[in-house]
Amino acid sequence: MSDRFYLQDEPKGETITISGPEAKHLATVLRAKVGDPVVCFDGKGKEYQTAILSIRGKTIELKLLSVEEVNREEATAIHLAVSLPKGDRQRYLIEKAVEIGVTSLTPLITERSVAQPTDKAWQRLERFVIEASKQCGRTRLMPIHSPVTWPKFAESQQEVNPQQTRLFAHPYGSESHLDWKKLDFEKEFHIAIGPEGGFSEAEYQQALDAGWQAISLGPRILRVETAAVAAAVQIQTAAAIFKHPR
Repeated sequence: MSDRFYLQDEPKGETITISGPEAKHLATVLRAKVGDPVVCFDGKGKEYQTAILSIRGKTIELKLLSVEEVNREEATAIHLAVSLPKGDRQRYLIEKAVEIGVTSLTPLITERSVAQPTDKAWQRLERFVIEASKQCGRTRLMPIHSPVTWPKFAESQQEVNPQQTRLFAHPYGSESHLDWKKLDFEKEFHIAIGPEGGFSEAEYQQALDAGWQAISLGPRILRVETAAVAAAVQIQTAAAIFKHPR
């Protein structure tokens, strides 16, 4: 059984109880039986090898066999700040960010933003993170931070960690060409993606004033979710080439 299951709480003893959607999926969709092996993770870096002890309605008890610290995170931390797209495109954005190993995601409020998550939508985004983590094998959940306005975020990152590399996607910026060889991939990266239509001219200037560097993602205009994935993968690829050159 290759499916992985998320534990909200760290096990306290030799048995683990699963209930709710996770138990339902295990019992009714996968048709699990007593004795079947089950892999669980806690979202904080630990992975648990277990076996099913009992199945009682919507509750499943597991026997803990072993626990291991498993690190499947990227060596270079990439924090995405994104003006969220609408509808199902949010799910695509979250899923792909988790799969490629983005460290964290912050929704941005910009002049041209089209979507702001309600409490219900927020829970849905967090569920997307869990589902994607189960599928791709990550043992740490990608945090989704509270929404923040672009001017506040742009300025605050300079105060929090002035040594980090701060980039924002802008198709027409005069500083669009980046020399990847000169970047320090031992540092954390923050990359900001604006809404449909891009950052306004005022927001563009705010970013430059706060020490952010504009980058181009190519000659074509990308959707928000495409731009976010493309930017993160560019950084990962450059890190693989230039961090420890052969």
